Amino acid sequence: MSKPSTSTDQDPAAAAAAASSKLWPSTILLLRLVTFLFLFVSIVVLATDSVTLTLNLRTVHVRFNDIYAYRYLLSAAVIGCAYTLLQIPFAVYFVSVGKRMGGPRLQGLLHFDLLADKVVALVLATGAGAGFGATGDFKKILDSVVDLLDDYGQFSTAESLSKLDKFFSLVHVSTSFVLIACFAMTILSVISTYALVNRGAST
Repeated sequence: MSKPSTSTDQDPAAAAAAASSKLWPSTILLLRLVTFLFLFVSIVVLATDSVTLTLNLRTVHVRFNDIYAYRYLLSAAVIGCAYTLLQIPFAVYFVSVGKRMGGPRLQGLLHFDLLADKVVALVLATGAGAGFGATGDFKKILDSVVDLLDDYGQFSTAESLSKLDKFFSLVHVSTSFVLIACFAMTILSVISTYALVNRGAST
């Protein structure tokens, strides 16, 4: 005589699908929060980064906006931060309700997420590339100038210029945060692609 099926005898495929349906929303929310956090910290570090140099009795104040590559880096971080902040409420809704916001317009929103995630990831990638490239070039030139001044006995000027090294190091930190956010956004774009494909297969 066969035993009646109980609630504990679940189909493994159904159980895996249920676990996956809970994992995806949490993963998306976590990635959105990580992206926002790293971009926000990057903006704060870059916007507050400055150095004051005294060269031959003249004072020179250097900030990030004196360098076009760093302006672009900040712009990329601000765009990514604003977009992620816009997406966080949708991710919270997805976690709490278990389905995406949109109803009959869901297909259009999935297309928007797919396109926007890829565009923002590209913007962050180019911003990080500009930041790393400019910082690497400036630090290389700075090291050469400081060594040359040391050779000519201009120790005070060389010491003053060496303060720029801290300035560029902080930019490097800010750029690294943007790169981490870019990786998170890239993963989100892959998830958006999967969601759209899965949605199309189920219709």
